[in-house]
Amino acid sequence: MLPIISILMCIWLYREAKVRGESSFLWALLGLFFSFLAIGVFHLKHGRRIQGIVALIFGIFIYGLSLQKYFV
Repeated sequence: MLPIISILMCIWLYREAKVRGESSFLWALLGLFFSFLAIGVFHLKHGRRIQGIVALIFGIFIYGLSLQKYFV
């Protein structure tokens, strides 16, 4: 499920970065590898603080759950 979400976020970040005149390829790669964290940073960079903080917290939570099996 997480790879599908990452691909969708990659596409969204690519389109949003292109609209805002930024490096769309860079944001697409960040969205592919760090989906929720990249969305959070993108929102924080463009002044949407609440959405950015929520996305960062959710990203940390998701990555924490996925990495838990390797450290327990």
